[in-house]
Amino acid sequence: MRAIPGTGLGLTITKLLTQIMGGDLTVRSTPGAGTTFVVRMLLSEALAAHEATSPGRVSQYAGPRVRVLLADDDPTHLHLMEGLLQPLGFTLLTAHDGTSCLEMAARHRPDLLMLDVSMPDMTGWQVAQKLRASSDFDSMKIVIVSANAHEYVPGGEKRGLHDAFIMKPVDMQALLECIGNVVGLSWIYEQRAATGTRRLPAALCTDSLHHVDDLYQLGRIGHVRGIEAKLRQIEAEDAANGPFAAHMRGLVSNFDLKQYMSILEGLRQNA
Repeated sequence: MRAIPGTGLGLTITKLLTQIMGGDLTVRSTPGAGTTFVVRMLLSEALAAHEATSPGRVSQYAGPRVRVLLADDDPTHLHLMEGLLQPLGFTLLTAHDGTSCLEMAARHRPDLLMLDVSMPDMTGWQVAQKLRASSDFDSMKIVIVSANAHEYVPGGEKRGLHDAFIMKPVDMQALLECIGNVVGLSWIYEQRAATGTRRLPAALCTDSLHHVDDLYQLGRIGHVRGIEAKLRQIEAEDAANGPFAAHMRGLVSNFDLKQYMSILEGLRQNA
């Protein structure tokens, strides 16, 4: 049976979404060999700029092993969460819908439930309500996970349905902070080799320092086109900003957001 060819809208939509988010989509094709599409975007690496003020990368946690039940009907998200949490020493269980989540919770009594809102048989809120109705799960912590900002409810209320709320796509730092606060964990950090202080290759004029926060926020959301527009504005305001703008433009062009954010972090601290 021959496959029905697509209309090509998927590629067009992907290109538009990539551009909207400030990224870039390129294609390289060789007749008879194949085609390679490359999407370049600035994503979570932006958070690496905070490494200078953080204790380092989390490697594990102190104390007894914590059993975590991940309930989500999206296998990709389950795989992502497993990849984030398993190396840190958590004992992981997975469920693909509300019914299996309730069964797994009753059988294994997890310490923490990471619960997706949208599942095929019942919502995460309904699952949480059933669990909270039983005194058997009084000690279990529930973190609601959702991609829908309209579902957001902070959590943590006494006898409430959930203890915390995390938005998708999940940010590693926010996830660990949430789990640490909810379960009460003491993190163990990797030792980081000492590095020399980075210096700016070119100075930003004093009169233009008010643009630093804008550049920083654009970097946090990975908006490449917004960064480029702001750098052009800074350069147009004062020609002396040219070397600084050129250097920052080069970092963005190479998608080296770690160095880009590090420079801006230094400027913000010294302002």
